[in-house]
Amino acid sequence: MYIDKNEDVWCGTEKSLDKLDKSTSRFAHHGQMNAARVIVDQAGMFWVGTYGQGVARFNPKTNKIHYYSQLENIDINLVLDMVLDHEENLWIGSIDGITKFNTRTEEFINLDLSDELKKNEYEINVIDKLSSGEFILGGDFGIDIFNPEKIRIQEAVPEIELTDFQLFNKSIPTGNWNGKEILHNTIPYTKEINLTYKENLISIEFATLYLSSQGEHLYAYKLEGFDPEWNYTRSDQRKVTYMNLAPGN
Repeated sequence: MYIDKNEDVWCGTEKSLDKLDKSTSRFAHHGQMNAARVIVDQAGMFWVGTYGQGVARFNPKTNKIHYYSQLENIDINLVLDMVLDHEENLWIGSIDGITKFNTRTEEFINLDLSDELKKNEYEINVIDKLSSGEFILGGDFGIDIFNPEKIRIQEAVPEIELTDFQLFNKSIPTGNWNGKEILHNTIPYTKEINLTYKENLISIEFATLYLSSQGEHLYAYKLEGFDPEWNYTRSDQRKVTYMNLAPGN
């Protein structure tokens, strides 16, 4: 809940961002969202963490709303909590961990919090800022406290390499296999694979070359002509399987 300079009351509900006008005692409803967390920055802009629609930016002067949800390899659709630091960066807690968002440049940043946080599982409304500027997070396995100014930023996305190609759940070697040659080279160096229309159940395994942080990445994959949207998977599920593929390229 937030009270503005006119003493109007703003609050998030399961259906919208609502404003109670003090002069009329009437509610105005903005957007269609399950608004879990409402934060107002120094410029008077509203930042709303939602369940299912990511982060919403609401401009009370124009009543316009802009949503940020699934961006590249960051999934922030389900926001558990948010907090602003002293530089007006928004720190977003979601089911995929903590994401930093620069409200001025609208840039989302992947974070490496392996040294700062326990292997914790967080729930809703769990983040707060201490007077020291540190953030405190409550989870199922205890409390984490860290200084946002000391967080390391992952500047580059690690390279991805294919590690295995499987046909009907069996790894395919290079050279002859069951009387035919499917892979002429190892899978990381293979540009093209030719299969018969009956060989329509395939699996591909992959990994990042940055081995020290295998457990920290979110992967995105998409089979053109088959998947309408990007699919996302965590580091413990680095295998993609497609079945009943139609003939063609």
